[in-house]
Amino acid sequence: MSVVQELGSGSFSWRKLGTGIFSVLCVAIGLFAVVTLASTRVEVNAVRSADVCASSGQVDGCLEPVPGRITDTRRDSRGLGVRYHFVPSEAGADDPFVRFLHDNDPEDLTPGLAAVLSGREVTGLAWDGEVVGFDAAGQRVWTIGYEAGGWTSRLWMGVFFLSLGVVGLMGVVRPRRPAVGLVGLGLVGTMLGSLVALALPSLRAQVIGVLVLVAAFVALGLWGQARAARAARGPGDPPVHHAQG
Repeated sequence: MSVVQELGSGSFSWRKLGTGIFSVLCVAIGLFAVVTLASTRVEVNAVRSADVCASSGQVDGCLEPVPGRITDTRRDSRGLGVRYHFVPSEAGADDPFVRFLHDNDPEDLTPGLAAVLSGREVTGLAWDGEVVGFDAAGQRVWTIGYEAGGWTSRLWMGVFFLSLGVVGLMGVVRPRRPAVGLVGLGLVGTMLGSLVALALPSLRAQVIGVLVLVAAFVALGLWGQARAARAARGPGDPPVHHAQG
């Protein structure tokens, strides 16, 4: 039933409309992330291979040093970990929030990341005005998205939003075919797998992790459908055999 038909019948749901709009936005975000992945990979490689700017006036094609310190933290409202507030020493400069991978266990931090998170003064590194890394304790620490293979984090966030949007649209349309239900479960597995992939070290491990979760959710759906079919037949009903003619 279309939105116009639902308005005419009085069964229109603003919640369904809101879910549909949100889902379309998620699909758009996911598609944008996936489509621009090639340019994102080129940018990440350019940032990681760039040298620190030789002078304060040179900012194009190099990493601009920005002295400052982490002053406080904020829990990300989207459930994407902790954001750290970097305040440059220069008065009036932009003070962004940055995020890091592998910052959950204080005892497992690299010396560089530990120095950045300690609150002592470190050297931030800005690319086109965005803080993308730090030099601290003799190490270079990259913010999330610019670490080694960091383009994959953008890939999996794109996959997450794309899957979330499609699942939301399926909830609005509500198709009743069993195969569509399995597709939905596969997409849920893809969503969860993409979040797990963000914490895995290599692209191969990430792909394997996603495929394992997708297979697990689809297998769970098949088991549920088989159980429902047995319950519908009843304990004493023989299986239905179709005559061949």
